[in-house]
Amino acid sequence: MNDLLDKINIIEVIGEVVELKQRGSNFMGLCPFHNEKTPPFVVSPTRKIYKCFGCGKSGNAVDFLMEAKHLSRNDALRILECKIEIEPEPLEPLHIPEPSQIISELNSIESTLHASFNSVNSLLGFDKVILDYCIGQIEELEERIKSNEELRVTNMYYLPSTTLTSLRNIKSNQSFKFSYETITNQCLVLAVSYFTSSLKELFCQSLNICFLREKNLVKSDTELKFTLEELINVKSGKSNSIGELIVKKKGISFQDMQSTLREFQNYFDVSCPPEKLVHDIILAQASRHAIVHSLSIADEKFISQVNFAKKRTLLKEIELNSELKFAEADIMSIEESMLGFIHHLIEDISGKIN
Repeated sequence: MNDLLDKINIIEVIGEVVELKQRGSNFMGLCPFHNEKTPPFVVSPTRKIYKCFGCGKSGNAVDFLMEAKHLSRNDALRILECKIEIEPEPLEPLHIPEPSQIISELNSIESTLHASFNSVNSLLGFDKVILDYCIGQIEELEERIKSNEELRVTNMYYLPSTTLTSLRNIKSNQSFKFSYETITNQCLVLAVSYFTSSLKELFCQSLNICFLREKNLVKSDTELKFTLEELINVKSGKSNSIGELIVKKKGISFQDMQSTLREFQNYFDVSCPPEKLVHDIILAQASRHAIVHSLSIADEKFISQVNFAKKRTLLKEIELNSELKFAEADIMSIEESMLGFIHHLIEDISGKIN
């Protein structure tokens, strides 16, 4: 702080509050801390201090700002720092990735999404795993009983073969189908969440590439206001990336496909993916909202959203207030559309980088 006070012109700081007049080597004025008609308030530019001989208050430029403007010490220091030219800390040299590394990083977004969908699919089929395990265990028990001459089971109800028949019927007839419909719908919610996160990551990483490589990839001429501190922190890696900063500043949401397409086209001039992919994803996003917020009921908002997606391949006929019920095959189909959409964007952006 001493270095800061040495560089500060205390006359300039106090002169913003008190009208000072020079008297010899010092300056005098009316004290701002109490009412007096004579100027007992003295400021020494050489010693960098002030003193009031009326109320007794004294100190340096920091003390004056804290007292006169009711500021904390940190806020007073920040104001003084803005009044002088302070050399910024030297920034570490930026690592500029090669195109091959960039494309590899973008492709990893698709790979991560694929792995996330695999976890969703495992949840979809968990009942089959349990049934297969139970059937396998009972089959082994059945064989052991048959080979043991001393063990006799006379009641057919207790024979493993009876249980096996029941389990096989459950599996082949999908007897628990209605019980699992809620789980299937929740798997759709998970898939949409993973997809939305991947879209945001792809958007942010692509903007970061433009920023680091100073490559004219960004098409949008949207004006955004950034503070110098925000840009310095991005450059030095102390805060969010430029992509995340832009997403936050513009309030960009990737929950809506029309908005998502508009932002990718505005910023990267990407070509529009096949309509079938887009419309199936619109259905999925609208369904996610209905499942989470409307108890899986196709309300008016849902109908309005999906009416735009006329080229969708799933649930082509949906009536108002009907219940949404997705099958395992529907989830797989939606995942394929999402992966295809992400793959299209990555290929288009990667081609521009090269």
